[in-house]
Amino acid sequence: MLPKITKKQLEIIKYIYHFRFLNRTQIQALLKHKDYRLINEWLKDLTEKDYLIRNYSEKYGERNKPAVYYIGPNGIKLIKTLVNCGTVQLKKLHREKDRKDPYISKCQKLADIFINLKNKSNEKVLYKLTTSSGFSSPDSNYHFLAETTFDLVVEKAGGNKNKYYLAELFESTLPIHSIRKRIKNYFDFYFSNTWEDNTGEDFPIIIVICEVELISKVRKFTKTMIIENEEAENFKINIVANDDIVSNSISTVL
Repeated sequence: MLPKITKKQLEIIKYIYHFRFLNRTQIQALLKHKDYRLINEWLKDLTEKDYLIRNYSEKYGERNKPAVYYIGPNGIKLIKTLVNCGTVQLKKLHREKDRKDPYISKCQKLADIFINLKNKSNEKVLYKLTTSSGFSSPDSNYHFLAETTFDLVVEKAGGNKNKYYLAELFESTLPIHSIRKRIKNYFDFYFSNTWEDNTGEDFPIIIVICEVELISKVRKFTKTMIIENEEAENFKINIVANDDIVSNSISTVL
């Protein structure tokens, strides 16, 4: 039998399942909780009960970075009882301890985007978001995206018609040949009509978020692909620098 936890602690585990790596500040923002000391108590308890693993570096220059949490052995056991996530996703959770800094950073940036958009939701505009972890469940409306590299589906509800976006955040270490393949895959996905067949909606706008030094290369290859695929009349893609997302808001490109 798994150790007892509170409903709020269960929420924390669910959020970490979806984003994979979160720090205390992000967890507090997701819970919309004012007392950071209570958050720290919950995290300490979850870590001691092996629901979470705390990743903190004592190296010089990294001591000021907040600790990052990811799913532990008991957390994985609990997730298996809550989510129909499949064996592939479970294998990913078992490999979290081997993840490198660029991947961890990417996960946290996606969490920041999620938090930002949720905070932007109001009576006129509502943002609904589904992470790639959510795609893995056969019960998800977006399970058909499970084999793609997209990180996030954003549904912007407001006005007469909802708008949809597919976002991917390129890791800083992603090689150029992989970037080219990703862009090509976007066009293949567009021509497959998979999105339209599964949602009944028009093809979404694709948003690529990457480091500023990659912007010109990504734009150059995308432009080449657009020229080669003139018949892709409704294909739209926004390429955004990560720094711009941090300083402004992803909502500025939605």
